[in-house]
Amino acid sequence: MEIFKNEILNLKKSATFMLFADNRISLIENAKIFTSMLINEFNTDILTHPDVSYYPELKINDVREIIISSVESPYISDKKIYIIDSIETTKKEPLNALLKVIEEPSPNVFFILLTRRLEILETVKSRSIILNLNLTLNTKLIEENLEMFNFLENNMDYLNMYISKKDRVDLEVYKVESLDEIISSIKNYFDEINVFTVISYQYAIDYLVKNIRFMKEIDIIILKDELLSILLVGNDNKKSRDRIKIFMNTCINKYSKFKNFHYLDELLEYKLSINANVNLKTLMFLFINTLSKN
Repeated sequence: MEIFKNEILNLKKSATFMLFADNRISLIENAKIFTSMLINEFNTDILTHPDVSYYPELKINDVREIIISSVESPYISDKKIYIIDSIETTKKEPLNALLKVIEEPSPNVFFILLTRRLEILETVKSRSIILNLNLTLNTKLIEENLEMFNFLENNMDYLNMYISKKDRVDLEVYKVESLDEIISSIKNYFDEINVFTVISYQYAIDYLVKNIRFMKEIDIIILKDELLSILLVGNDNKKSRDRIKIFMNTCINKYSKFKNFHYLDELLEYKLSINANVNLKTLMFLFINTLSKN
């Protein structure tokens, strides 16, 4: 990407980059591309590289680990890269601790901070090179594929995925018409994201939102149980919250297109509660119950 090439050409001995974009763009995928360019190794699984560390949710112990490892020499490349996700939701204590590291980083140490919002600790922001990925959007491509872009939740990565396989995708094949197909499509999407699972997932949520209020009570109970088994990931609270947020976002996106969206505010409240100290199982039950109201 041109925005990354420019930074590579003007690279200092160490730096902190902040990648900013809305939900149309995958921050982690762009971080992986940028990381590959920085260390000049185009491994598809770059996050497993010994000189790359990825933190989906920064905690104070992670910062202690970064402080120790950042002064050590790289293992096989000439740089060390630290990717820190969701910096906008990081608590103040680890953020302040991180600030001390990025103020005076060791040579050849690079931080890539990912954020959906720029309302974050000013001292961290002022020490970062902010790369607004929204500016890289191809508006002509969106205009030419506007219907599909809207169907795919205005997600540019999904649209590019679809366009690259357009000749091989028969949309009719991925439409769903039953509870079993809904559950299967949602599960497949969270197991592996590709153009086929993405399209099937979008159709599944579209069908669910339109038809849940006509479902039998027993089917809604089955749906809740199956969704929880897919979205809740063992003891991984962060991953569970992320999955639930994705699911709720898609449901709300489809629901908001109805002429009569009486319960939209209520659904949005549940989504906003995800990062609070709430029982995720209860939150999901309430969300599905609201979605099923006439």
